[in-house]
Amino acid sequence: MLEISLRLTCLLNALAAGTTTAAHAEEHLNRWAVAHHVNDPDELLALPDHDPIASLPIRQALARLEHGGVGHTRAPESAAAGIVRTDPEAPTAWELVLPTPGNYAGLRGPARIVSEALDTGTAVICHQGAWAGTMWIGTRVGHGVHWRILRANPPLPPMSPLEALQELRAQMRHTADLLEGLGLSAGERPDTVAPRLGSGYSSGDQAVLETAWTVWHACQAGLDSAHEVLTAHGVRTRLDALYHLRHAAGQAITAATAWPRTARPPH
Repeated sequence: MLEISLRLTCLLNALAAGTTTAAHAEEHLNRWAVAHHVNDPDELLALPDHDPIASLPIRQALARLEHGGVGHTRAPESAAAGIVRTDPEAPTAWELVLPTPGNYAGLRGPARIVSEALDTGTAVICHQGAWAGTMWIGTRVGHGVHWRILRANPPLPPMSPLEALQELRAQMRHTADLLEGLGLSAGERPDTVAPRLGSGYSSGDQAVLETAWTVWHACQAGLDSAHEVLTAHGVRTRLDALYHLRHAAGQAITAATAWPRTARPPH
């Protein structure tokens, strides 16, 4: 779901900027899964005659976002006071987040929704503007994708791409030193190519994504493999290093997707 969720993020930002249409966005998503359906149990989209239990074609949800709608800035009832303020007049901006146990990727509740995001490992959430806190969580169903649109608290503001890249590079150096101390090499470069963010993003955003994408997949491959020659301490040290590096790569993926040209972060 990582690549499809990233593509949805970019398309939602393009819709917000008025540079694509719901029909085109649906057509693009269908290249990666033959059908996309949406369930809106909290009725955030306020679609007429919508059954909150039923699912609808994704084009209807995208069209609602394309043509504005009212969005929402009210927090879920379980939200803690004082942490959900957002400026509804700010440009709408969506981000891809990659939460893991112990690192919630800026998500601030409610716990039920954070738990759902942890289960899937990816989520798309609006971090500023009238739709702040609106979250998409997708799961594969056969050859298609089923999306749930949920009301979350607006997340912590994401880093700028430059900040995230600097942090990622520092973590890469630290991890390389730790692995060298264990007598391990960095491993092979993964055979993966980062998706294109699209014309709404800068070449710098794309460069950050490409670095972070490669590192994230390398960490994932490393976490999926074992090194039997290491001591128990060495195994733990290696795993901790890879977890921290994967988290930094995930932050950089988030930052690369979060700030299209129409919603650049303040300097």
